[in-house]
Amino acid sequence: MTRSPGRKMVEKGHFELWPIFKNHILSIFNAPNVKEQPRVIVELGCGNGLLLQHIYLWIQEYSLCGNVLDEHDLTLIGIEQCPDLIRTATRNLADIPSADVISIDPS
Repeated sequence: MTRSPGRKMVEKGHFELWPIFKNHILSIFNAPNVKEQPRVIVELGCGNGLLLQHIYLWIQEYSLCGNVLDEHDLTLIGIEQCPDLIRTATRNLADIPSADVISIDPS
């Protein structure tokens, strides 16, 4: 089984790149015009979905977009090939509106 970098970061309980990554997220989702912000986040090889979950919760809590998520939908799409990870990611993202995990066939 191949592991994504995001999954590895989450499993180890530390986000080595998170300080840089979170600032980049805020630079995107703090744009004054919400209509200019992305409407979709896709993670290829989402593993257990925890990185997508963490990104969504960060946007919700700390960005200008977080104040208007009810009116400005933000769709999360996790793409994964491992059935066990798909089930886990689906559970981890269940409380996030407009989140979906898609199965891919690597063949």
